Order: sequence, then structure tokens, then C-alpha cells
Amino acid sequence: METLELKCEVITPMFLSGANEAELRAPSIKGILRYWWRSLNGHLSLKDLKKKEGDIFGSIESGDEKKSRVNILLNNKKMKISPSSPKLSSSHTFKVHGYSLDIFDYLLYGVLDSENHNNSYTKNYFNVSSTFDLVLNCQNSDVKDEVLKSLYVWNEYGGLGAKSRNGFGSIYISNLNEYTKDFSMSNLFSNQKLTPYTSFVEGQVKWFELDKTFEKWKDALGTIGMAYRNARLRIESPHHYEERQYIGAPLEPRGQHFKSKMLRHSKPYFLKVKKVEDEFKAGILFIPSLYIDHNFSGRKGLLKQNVEFPKFITATNKMNEELKKINNITMIAI
Repeated sequence: METLELKCEVITPMFLSGANEAELRAPSIKGILRYWWRSLNGHLSLKDLKKKEGDIFGSIESGDEKKSRVNILLNNKKMKISPSSPKLSSSHTFKVHGYSLDIFDYLLYGVLDSENHNNSYTKNYFNVSSTFDLVLNCQNSDVKDEVLKSLYVWNEYGGLGAKSRNGFGSIYISNLNEYTKDFSMSNLFSNQKLTPYTSFVEGQVKWFELDKTFEKWKDALGTIGMAYRNARLRIESPHHYEERQYIGAPLEPRGQHFKSKMLRHSKPYFLKVKKVEDEFKAGILFIPSLYIDHNFSGRKGLLKQNVEFPKFITATNKMNEELKKINNITMIAI
């Protein structure tokens, strides 16, 4: 048995709910490790991907049930639960129809309680400085190596819980470098073809990083959040949404006769806050995909991959160019 013992800290609020309140459980950790593991293994066929994932993390698929070779324990949990009200606020605001809105309301759209006029969240959440020990017992060194790859990418680019793609639920694993000091992204994946799902592809993935550091997580996330919003707005004229819908769906602007083709499609961008010593940095990870898998039934009828994919690429290319234009942002190819 190979054991990993990791010290974890929540560095941006985490919206991870159980039945009644914020709850952190081992299955949530395993789920996110599976997700990032898949993102590193896009070179595998779908059949081989499922088999290898099941060999590591377990499978409940009928006829192919497997026990997980990774046992996850959460120890010394010191989680700080904050109530659903008052809302989080930042120093970054923008105007819509004459009203001033906070960038956190924009990034947390979906967890705002509409029945309370968006003045609170639907549930409580884990606040920053919550800590826990993550213990992973791996069956052998090969399993440990695969788990470490997932942990490394999660720590670098991901989060946990609702709105993690918008920078919430960011985790800092303070002692991960003891296990991954020789890691680099260029050595963790070899995929050369886009897939219908999120996966790292050589020459296609980009990291847009703010050049400055911040004393507070709020300033780091607020700044990168404004950069994301501004870039998205600039890819086409105001009150036009044909291209913006490819950044993320659903898109149903209030007061407009427009509905995105997709009822739901996660955006290919991941906002991330990182802790560097006692300060914070922020950036945006871009991972492209084939947008849809072959022909897909959308809200307005059948969507064809050979039609929708070029539109997706056009929209994201424009988005990336707008991000590059923003002051104090550097693009790094991964």
C-alpha cells in the first residue's frame, strides 16, 4: 500500500452542498480526481479510457464492476461554514441598465436565490481558510503515480463544488510539491487530437495569467473575473449572442428573444486562484474540445458536429484574442 498524506486549504469560497448544508465527503474528492485524470488521458480510446479509469478508481458498470484501488480519507476537518446571507462582495463592479452589479454576482449566477431577489445564496458554503487532511491509500506505486497526476492538475487549475470553473472552490495543497517536484504539464499528457470531452491536447491548451500578485483572494478572483467577462462581451456586438453561446450555455439574455442552441454546455474556460506563499495569483485555463460528439439533439433540432465545431473554434479564438489584449495578462501555451 502506498499512502499520500496531503494538507489542503480552501482559498476561495466552496459551494459544496449535502442534503441540508455545506458538506465535504470523500466521493466528491474521488469524482474530481476522476475528472482530471480523464482530461490527461484523451489519447486513449473511449473503451480503454473507461477500463483504465475503472481499474484505478473503481466501476459500478454492469458486468464490469471493480473495487477502487484508491481509498480516500478526510481527516482533521476544520471547515468554516458561512450562512447563505450576506452575499460575498468585491471591489469590482460593473453597470447593467444603470444598476451597479458585483462581479461575484456574475460569477455565482446559478447559486443566487432568485426567490429572495438574488440577495442571498441557495445554501450555505465553506469559507476560505477551511482546512482538511486528505489521505489517499493507493494499492500500488502505479496507482499512486496516476493519482498524483490528477492531484497535480487539480491543484494547478481546478476547484471543487458549484461554480468551480468560475474560480470558486479553489484548493491549495501545501505539501503536494513533496510528491510532484519533478512534474511538468508537458510530461503529463500526450494527446494530439481533440475529443468531445475536456482533455489536454498538445499545442491547443492555453493559460492566461495575471502578471501581478494580490494580498487578498477577493482581489485576485475579482480581477480575473472582470477580465473574463470583458473578453466574452467583446467577441461580438452588444445584444448579439450567436458567438457567445459557444462559450457556455444556456444563454438566455433577459428581455431578448434569444435562446442558445444547447440547453447546457460547460464552457472551455477555468478561472483559477492560486496561493503563492502568503499572496494570490489568478489565471484562466482554456481547454478546447470537439464541442459535441457527432450529431447531437439540441434545443432547436439536430446539431451536427461538422457545423457547430467550426463556430465553436471561431468564438473561442476571438475570446482568446480578447484575453490577450487585456493589460497585465500573459498567455502561456501548455
